[in-house]
Amino acid sequence: MADRRPHRLTLAFGPEQAPRHVIDVIDIVYAEPAQGGLLRLGRLVFGYRETPALSGASAKVLEREARFCKALAATLVRAHLLVGWTRGHEGLEAFALERRCASEAEGAKLMLVEADVVIMGIERSLAKLRYSPGAVSQLELFLSAPCDQACRFCVYPYLDPGHPALGRSPGLLEWAAQVFAELDARPGPSAVQLSGPDVLRDPRLGALLDLLARYSSLEVELLGPMTGLADPQLAEAVLGREQVVAMRTTLLSHRPEVHDALVGRAGAHADVLAAIDAALARGLCVGVNSVLTPDNAGDLTELLRLLEPWSGAGVDLQVQLYHPEALGMEPEGWRALALERLVCGPAQIRAAFAELARAPDADALLSLVSARHIAHCWLPASIRERVVEPVAEPQDNFTTPPACADCPGREGCPGLTMPAFERWGPEAASPLKSPSGAGDAALSGER
Repeated sequence: MADRRPHRLTLAFGPEQAPRHVIDVIDIVYAEPAQGGLLRLGRLVFGYRETPALSGASAKVLEREARFCKALAATLVRAHLLVGWTRGHEGLEAFALERRCASEAEGAKLMLVEADVVIMGIERSLAKLRYSPGAVSQLELFLSAPCDQACRFCVYPYLDPGHPALGRSPGLLEWAAQVFAELDARPGPSAVQLSGPDVLRDPRLGALLDLLARYSSLEVELLGPMTGLADPQLAEAVLGREQVVAMRTTLLSHRPEVHDALVGRAGAHADVLAAIDAALARGLCVGVNSVLTPDNAGDLTELLRLLEPWSGAGVDLQVQLYHPEALGMEPEGWRALALERLVCGPAQIRAAFAELARAPDADALLSLVSARHIAHCWLPASIRERVVEPVAEPQDNFTTPPACADCPGREGCPGLTMPAFERWGPEAASPLKSPSGAGDAALSGER
């Protein structure tokens, strides 16, 4: 029987205190009160040490402890706020947790969340942006907006009404004004992405767009269901603004009944198509997201055929697997969503892309699609390089099973989503034969 006595969990500050088995590393920005709140960089290392009494612990115990450490690290990232001290650094207040400090990235992409304003206040919620000198190529503002859908894969319908992630700040416009002014002062143009459960239903949207209109350097992209744009009056009021240049919506199937069932609202499929038409008619760039589930993965080829007539206008499809949002969704929460209804297995994903690869119009359809947040070993070798969208850094709510350590294609691969790992186990990932997949079986279930 495996030894179930706990290992000692180590939170270390700096490499000199690093635990023997490092599970996760998070860079943070912190303020040092003794020096007038001077901002500094630090690093939290999560891992475990084996005590002498547990030196012979089984691999299964170590794997369980590793998963616990990784989950703890992800929880702290989701919390956005950490107050505490570490040995040798008493009195430090750590906040704005990031896996990689954005100040190190040229043309950084940042996300600011309205709930942070509620939790931290205006000034502290701006620390992430203000500690990111230089160009910011894209800033996403995630608003706590209402939504009339209940997507099976969305966290928000399942949160308690008082959850911090749903908090709405009375100071949002003041906060946004400071954000936009800060961005405008940076070199180069910036894109501001307004997102949330359904940003079009946020009563403050008009005021936010009025603020953005003051800055010619800032372009606006809207991200969300976008079904409200089926209303011609709202479409004109929002899309008619010069600074709104792009939108990204969600379409889950070519079949209206499948899409509507997955998002929990009748008529949503028709509204998405009307929104795409409205945006293209006004010259906007349009992108489409799709989450592949057991109910719609087999529709991939026909969904691309539905979008293909718009390909000349630049419409693209980005497909991904269900992964719970980092904000506000604990493992117990996404487990309650019935993983068998949400989480595809590798065979189903390969079959969907294999069907696409065999289609007589495959070349045209493949030019429209990219696969994001899907383990590369889940994709057929013959089309892998054409559809993969590499990730630049580790993602929240993803994990890399032990087999991934020996994979020559691990760079740029997201690994498995945590729900997929929970549903299918570590055996769901296996190493590629080469970084490019050369020598892999083309369209079979083998890799």
